[in-house]
Amino acid sequence: MGETEVQIGNSGQGVDPGREGAAAGKSKIVVLVLLIILIATFLRLHRFTSAPPGLFFDEAADGNNALEVTHTSPFWSGFKPFYPEDNGREGLYVNAVAILIKLTGGSHEP
Repeated sequence: MGETEVQIGNSGQGVDPGREGAAAGKSKIVVLVLLIILIATFLRLHRFTSAPPGLFFDEAADGNNALEVTHTSPFWSGFKPFYPEDNGREGLYVNAVAILIKLTGGSHEP
């Protein structure tokens, strides 16, 4: 009758060479992801205290426009496709910020 050979490893069990390669590949991916996270964290926090504080002009203009939209009645009538302030920009971001201000209850006057 036909006999089959099985490779015996150190533990006495059959060895599946494909399984060892998959485990090694998985551990390389985990190490690579951790390395990327460490590098990203370092780059984000490096010289954190020397970053300029506060808002820049364009961020402040977006906030002012969003507050103006929240104070219109009805609320959605203040949405615009284009805002000419700050050399002009599309309205998607400003309108999204206005929705978030309305949902979170922002109450500052423009």
